[in-house]
Amino acid sequence: MSLTGTWMQATAQQWLVYRLTDSSLSVSALAFAQTLPTTLLSFYAGVQSDRRDRRQLLIVVQVVLMLLAFMLAGLAGTGLVAYWHVLVLALALGVANTFDFATRNALIGQLVDRPDLANAIALNSSAIQGARLVGPAISGLVVAQIGETWAFTFNALSFLAVIVALWLMRLEPRESAVKPDQNMWAALREGLSFLWGNPALRGIVLLVFVPSTVGFPLQVLLPELARERLNLGADGYGFLLALSGLGALAGAVGLALLGGYRRRGRLVAVAAVVFALAVLGLGVATDLVWVTVAMIVIGWAQVTHLAMSNTLLQDNVPDALRGRVLSAYIWVVVGFQPFGGLALGAVAEGQGLQAALWMSGGLCLAAAVLGLVVLPQVRRIP
Repeated sequence: MSLTGTWMQATAQQWLVYRLTDSSLSVSALAFAQTLPTTLLSFYAGVQSDRRDRRQLLIVVQVVLMLLAFMLAGLAGTGLVAYWHVLVLALALGVANTFDFATRNALIGQLVDRPDLANAIALNSSAIQGARLVGPAISGLVVAQIGETWAFTFNALSFLAVIVALWLMRLEPRESAVKPDQNMWAALREGLSFLWGNPALRGIVLLVFVPSTVGFPLQVLLPELARERLNLGADGYGFLLALSGLGALAGAVGLALLGGYRRRGRLVAVAAVVFALAVLGLGVATDLVWVTVAMIVIGWAQVTHLAMSNTLLQDNVPDALRGRVLSAYIWVVVGFQPFGGLALGAVAEGQGLQAALWMSGGLCLAAAVLGLVVLPQVRRIP
């Protein structure tokens, strides 16, 4: 329920900005504001997720996210909303999301035994991608019929579900993995040293860097793709996001069904290549049929790449270091997206939508092929 609301707000928020500004660059600036805090605070959030009670920390974060959604709904509902309002709230949302990402991912490893970890992460991805399928489609219809305010309001109310769920959890007590007298930098260095000292885990983080920077932010181009190339409105834009969610849900369910499949590292590399080819295909697609195919494949490849990378990291990291190692992964996955999104928006503004998509797909393909050659340890990771 909460993730459905999150996707509804994300969809309505981007459409609201495009409606206010008629600019893909402005949508990119919105994404920049929302993801910049991850670039700056991801490592700090990782240390805190190892130091604090993860369940209690998540409850506080959900309350903050709920209040921010109510504020955005209030501004939109009164007609006072301006572009700068959305940017400021997006920045605050990014701070809260940074702690949510680090703590939520670390909590998964605390909830299940190691043999079940791959399936747990895949099922968690299924929930996320199921919401990604439903949320944008509902949001597009809601925005088209009654406006963005109600999408923001539903998101605010949806946080009650996850707050209650977290409140009812009863977890085995765990000692803080960070010593009380250990400063943040020493604690962080401990986690990063473990990551850098493991060639396979280091390779996973490097392989995800380029697609996370210039590939995954391509959603900032979708409002322009929907309105200018396909002549669609807000409901059509939501439909495009839902198509990506459909492919992602198929990928997440497929991962959950892999069972004893051992060559998971190879799957990470293959998914990176498929993602790049699908983005290049989206660059040349001119009708809804081919855009539909490209968006579904993009969704499948993205979730397969990220969920499998997450699984391999968590499966090879001790719980005491989990939050700090995952904070480095999240920093790479999310922390560079604001810069990549701005670059894509600037290219789309100056050279056109097709040039931005080709740049995205071309760089991702080059990085994926190079990674297959120079990072064989990723393909062999157990």
